[in-house]
Amino acid sequence: MYTDARTIHRVAIEDSLPLLQEVLDHSGLDFDAIDYLVPHQTSARAIRNGMKVLAARLGVEPKHVVQNVEEFGNTASTTHFVALHRYLEEGRLTPKDRILLLSFASGLEIGIVIFTIDQLAERYGNHH
Repeated sequence: MYTDARTIHRVAIEDSLPLLQEVLDHSGLDFDAIDYLVPHQTSARAIRNGMKVLAARLGVEPKHVVQNVEEFGNTASTTHFVALHRYLEEGRLTPKDRILLLSFASGLEIGIVIFTIDQLAERYGNHH
């Protein structure tokens, strides 16, 4: 089986832009209001390149882009949850942080979720 990863990545980014803008518009947020963007962890290069395209097209950048693929690899459908768990355990996330999960799946399925961290952030890590 052969996968043309570069073409899939290019199409995923292009196809995600209108959906991302729709989600941001619906939420009343600009891209730079996102505190942590957690993209699907395909590869470090893909994440860097994808973020450059999104920032250029949207004119702004999120505050933080979470990247852990070099440490954990592509953990498929769990990439977002591995990243969130780690950031919660390390105490990086605080109540009211806005998180955007951007996922891509085989067959070019695109999923976007924006949520605000609540008191869950205080249950993890070294918050005594």
